[in-house]
Amino acid sequence: MSKRKSTSNGEELSRKSQSSSNSSNSAGKKRSLPINLDSDETDDDDEIPSRSTEVTNQSSSAPAKDISQPDSVPSKKGKQFKKKSWIWKHATLIKVEGQPDKYSCMYCEKKFLRNGTGVISRHLKNKHNEKVKESKQCTLTSSAKLVAPFKFDSDTSHQLFLQFIVANNHSFSLGEEHAFRLFVASLQPLYRPLSRTSVKDKLMTTFIDARAKVTATLQEAKVALTTDLWTSPNKLAFMGITASYLTKAFKPIEVIIGFKQLLGEHSGMNIGDSFYDTIKLYDLQERMLSVTTDNASSNGCFIDHLVHLTRNNSRPFDKDMWVRCFAHVLNICVQKILEIISQLLQKLRDLVTSIRASPQRIQKFKKILKSFGLENEAYEPGEIAATNGAVITGDLLPILDVKTRWSSAYFFVKRGVKLRRPIDEIAKDVDLRKNELNRDEWSVLNQVLVLLEEFATITKYIEGSGYPTLSLVVPMYNRLLTILEDVSHHLHRSISHPLIVKGATAGLEKLSAYYDKASHIVMAATFMDPRLKMQYFIENGWSCGGESGDAFQPIEENLIANRVKPA
Repeated sequence: MSKRKSTSNGEELSRKSQSSSNSSNSAGKKRSLPINLDSDETDDDDEIPSRSTEVTNQSSSAPAKDISQPDSVPSKKGKQFKKKSWIWKHATLIKVEGQPDKYSCMYCEKKFLRNGTGVISRHLKNKHNEKVKESKQCTLTSSAKLVAPFKFDSDTSHQLFLQFIVANNHSFSLGEEHAFRLFVASLQPLYRPLSRTSVKDKLMTTFIDARAKVTATLQEAKVALTTDLWTSPNKLAFMGITASYLTKAFKPIEVIIGFKQLLGEHSGMNIGDSFYDTIKLYDLQERMLSVTTDNASSNGCFIDHLVHLTRNNSRPFDKDMWVRCFAHVLNICVQKILEIISQLLQKLRDLVTSIRASPQRIQKFKKILKSFGLENEAYEPGEIAATNGAVITGDLLPILDVKTRWSSAYFFVKRGVKLRRPIDEIAKDVDLRKNELNRDEWSVLNQVLVLLEEFATITKYIEGSGYPTLSLVVPMYNRLLTILEDVSHHLHRSISHPLIVKGATAGLEKLSAYYDKASHIVMAATFMDPRLKMQYFIENGWSCGGESGDAFQPIEENLIANRVKPA
């Protein structure tokens, strides 16, 4: 508490100075506490510690200067004092030229001389106690800000702690770590973080409750299911299952309904049994609109087994409702192209490896980047994911491709072309000259980039989840087939290298094979898209007679009349 000057007699000043000193020493040994409105002690904001005297409302001919509430107000000697008292939440300051400053109650407009806050605080508690109670629990922080009323609830804290663990992939034993407990105690001494056993038990309870809610929601919808297998770094196989459906407002929703370990061999029957067990758990065996998988050889057997398992259902699963993942088809096609053109990328790959292998070269490359004005360039969002995080996000360095992700080859070439000048500059070093690229080699890399750019653009769109993509699969197939045909027949205006032409021919063969295997449901989705309809097929030279009718007829009644229905 700061010392205050007084114009009253010396004896009163002595008593108050002693009282103020004792209070200050006592307060220095304690933490700041919530404001106690039941006490008459208040934080005065003026210089005179004498008692306030209540005055009645009086009219004045002098104009009011200011009735707002600034963060600080001037004292009688011009010094700024911050308004720390709780009364400022319920009173305003009135300054009238030639008259003493006054407080005005916000609720009844009664006025009090500004000589202290004791009288107005008693007035507020006696006359407007309900209003005061609303802010009684507010705490005054060291920054003079009032914190909103807070009531500690251990159940709420437990739930938020569980969300924190799950959302950030933390260990279940986090709550048992000594340093973490000290940190939590500094925020709320009453809260004791959950142990690993309690976390496990509460998460299972939460999961069961959430599953019941999801099951109830899905009972009103026909769902499109997607499944895939994944092997963890410690060689455990898992099956993921996602259910997608439309709300009554036609908003697409995705829900993960399964992520379970797959025991035994990855045969079609074993995959089918595990998949169907999850479907029955959510009571979806009569509500399967479609099933999307990748193009693994075992998935054909899986779908056949699923048809067998549902044969006695009122709505058995139809194999025509099996959709092959288009993004996976693109991956297979591009991987085939990269097998053939990989040698065109090897020289750049070796050069980038050499640059990234030495801390000294990295530092030198950064200086070269700065000399070309490229030091502030940023990574694209897809680059980090495509390279499995093998990038230094704070620096614009050349990146390497990863064999398991074709898109990493696209970003690898794109980054190389973007940094051509710095790469050429550092390649002048004696030990890097063997991998220096000439003008023709850079031209070939540009041709590779043009071809991969087409696949990257379509992949980015098809991977979206907030909008339907199935209806555009046929147009996307046809666009890529046309491009590959043009390259294969030397008709493309930007691509002419023989090895790229050979790669495009191999990719065309692979893409055509999967196009012929595409489900009839893909064509039906194109028919039903108001942007396309029959006009798309007519404009692209299709013979829209018996062939189109034969493709659409078998699924028309099943898909449109019986299966498609929002939740």
